[in-house]
Order: sequence, then C-alpha cells, then structure tokens
Amino acid sequence: MTETAAPVFALLTQDDCPQCTRLKRMLEQPLRGRFTDQIQVVHRQEHPGAFSELTAQHGIRSTPALLHLASGRLLTETGSLGEVSAFLNSAVSAS
Repeated sequence: MTETAAPVFALLTQDDCPQCTRLKRMLEQPLRGRFTDQIQVVHRQEHPGAFSELTAQHGIRSTPALLHLASGRLLTETGSLGEVSAFLNSAVSAS
C-alpha cells in the first residue's frame, strides 16, 4: 500500500474564472504536471466550506490563488509562467 503525501499547496478556483482555467493549463502543459501531486484544488462551488475557511484564514480576495499551506505564502498574480514556477519551486525547496 502506498501513502499519498499531504498536499503542499492549495489552488483556489471557481466557476466562470478565465484566469483559473489559464493557470490550470499552465500547470498541466508548460510545467508538465510537475506539481500536480502537491496541489490540492479547492473549487469554490465544489468545496464551499474549505474554500471559505481558506479565504477567511489567509485574506484571499480573488481567484485563482496559490497558497503554500505550511508557510501561508500566497500568489495571486498568476498570469506569468515565470512567477508561478518561481513560487512553486521556492516553496518546495524551502520545505
């Protein structure tokens, strides 16, 4: 039996969010899914309780948002592949 590691990041998304769709594609294609097993997707309409808890706890006001769960570091400017990659890599190497 293999254990699944706890997620390192939360990705907050919601319906009708073009930026959320763009970030998901970025994670799947240019980043080739390197972080997929480390990211827990928290979709507003599918997981309203968890979404509300995380947004209140971390002051998140927009989607998409990438949250490093251990440190509380947050990335909301997700339009640049360089910024997203740097955020994910720095958080993983600091863990």
